[in-house]
Amino acid sequence: MTVQPTKEIDEAISKLEEKWKRDIAALRSELAAMKGDGVWRPKHGDDYHFVNYTGGILITVWEDDCDADKTCLAMGNCFRTREQAELHVRNLRTHQRLREMAGEWKPDLRDDEQQKWFIAWDISTSKPTADYINYWIVAGCVYFDSKEAAQAAIDAIGIEDLKAYLIGEG
Repeated sequence: MTVQPTKEIDEAISKLEEKWKRDIAALRSELAAMKGDGVWRPKHGDDYHFVNYTGGILITVWEDDCDADKTCLAMGNCFRTREQAELHVRNLRTHQRLREMAGEWKPDLRDDEQQKWFIAWDISTSKPTADYINYWIVAGCVYFDSKEAAQAAIDAIGIEDLKAYLIGEG
């Protein structure tokens, strides 16, 4: 014997599904915080590291009512460890070198035939590689006008700095 669902049962199921979705999202958020995923937000009195305008790394104490501390966090310049801050400086320097090597060339966003060369991490070879896309742009990516220019940047910057820059290891 089969039971025909009624409107009330369908509504009850829908409400439960919505509640479960919210509960699951909350649990995932809690799990991510326990794993250290996402952005670390210091608590009042916590030490944190930041990068000054010369690339030096300083340590200070987080004050909840301090605008300078809030600005460091808002700018992505608030790190739990010195090593994280050092990696940030290294990546800033690598990004600047890539920009300099790309020169003044800018991709034409209206031209989906144009090859827009960039540097990616090839997980099959564990090395940086030059590749291109035609029809979309990746935020924050540095583009080159040719494969040769991208490869020259790879050769000049080196595997270790590019590994740190592209996948956060190194």
